Amino acid sequence: MILTFADGKQIRGDLIKTATLRSDLAPIPLTLEAEIRAGEESMDKLLAEGQVLTTRGIDAMRIIKSVRVAGRAAQGARDMEAYHITALLDACQGVAYVRQRAIIKENASLAAIYRAAGATIKGVEEDFPVPRFYCPVGDTPTFHIARALQEEGGAVRWKDGKLQFLRLGDLFKQTPILTLPDNTSEDVESGFLERHTVPSFVSLAPSGATLMGNFDKARTVRFSPFKDAQRLRNMTRCLVQRKVSRINLAGQIAAGDLIAYTRGAKLAVITAAHVFGSGTDDGGAQEAYTRLWVGSLEE
Repeated sequence: MILTFADGKQIRGDLIKTATLRSDLAPIPLTLEAEIRAGEESMDKLLAEGQVLTTRGIDAMRIIKSVRVAGRAAQGARDMEAYHITALLDACQGVAYVRQRAIIKENASLAAIYRAAGATIKGVEEDFPVPRFYCPVGDTPTFHIARALQEEGGAVRWKDGKLQFLRLGDLFKQTPILTLPDNTSEDVESGFLERHTVPSFVSLAPSGATLMGNFDKARTVRFSPFKDAQRLRNMTRCLVQRKVSRINLAGQIAAGDLIAYTRGAKLAVITAAHVFGSGTDDGGAQEAYTRLWVGSLEE
């Protein structure tokens, strides 16, 4: 995995003990966790909280946590210290902070809401207007953005240097990016839990009539005010994890891509974790792989 400091200098591969780049269908769609061996003294500043690392040459990641720890191994007469860092996609990291001022928007685009919450994105592909968006003082905007996405029946992802909005149903209309054998994946069955954790929703119309969402199955029921029937149905629509697959490193795969399996299933990527380990800590072999959490559409 190639990581670059803010000054443009590439971090040596032998200094990167481990690095995991995660692509998610989440308001902050790209995160990085890494353990980097301490080298030159200048690394103290370059790996400090608030600094920026670039991965894949285009994705700037803002460090939000940096801890210097002493390693178990020693080289010569000194311990091999390392930095444990956590970084968020720089263009979206502003929405992760608790608000000192409230955000109140009506009929604003998703991009406008992101920017009001502190993001620096230029726009959102397939943007849409949000009828009502409220983030009170002391709350974190990511929770309220996730709720707005749920009401619209979609999710956001980061791909090709852009924030994209995708409706959940459209994920399964794509051409699969990869075909995998079923026997290399861990299957997940969760029908019982789905009935308890994926609710149906009801609301009230201005006339006082009851509006109902999707009641095709027996589920728990929740009340949500100021919603029409379409949004109530959207709120029940979600991705349910079905498989976990580990493959050779495939950094081009992002959350929201479609994976085909040899027995016919086509499942959407919920999370793609691209993992690199140099093996320098314990003298082991270098490893690089991608782990995929994939799911089907529950409506």
